[in-house]
Amino acid sequence: MNPSITREIIEDQLNCMGIGVVLFDGIDTALLGFSESGSGEWIAVYDEDACVSALEQQGMSHDDAIEYFEFNIRNCFVGPQTQQFITPLHIPGQKGPQT
Repeated sequence: MNPSITREIIEDQLNCMGIGVVLFDGIDTALLGFSESGSGEWIAVYDEDACVSALEQQGMSHDDAIEYFEFNIRNCFVGPQTQQFITPLHIPGQKGPQT
């Protein structure tokens, strides 16, 4: 999770790239970047652990944040610009990902 990412920074980059993507509200800090899909559409790519952390920072319990993420974000289909979620690699014996 990158707390310095703001919607303004995201929109500036999208404008510079000349593309549009569908973004979720409230989880900008979990955005990793953008990817061109196989159909040629640009999509937003998020870190799923950082999505849950962003929801927790908004006051949700961990379990509620996971449930909200799974039901309202991960499973949200918006057509060819449906976002992707990356599952970070967790290395045994090391502290969790830096989110």
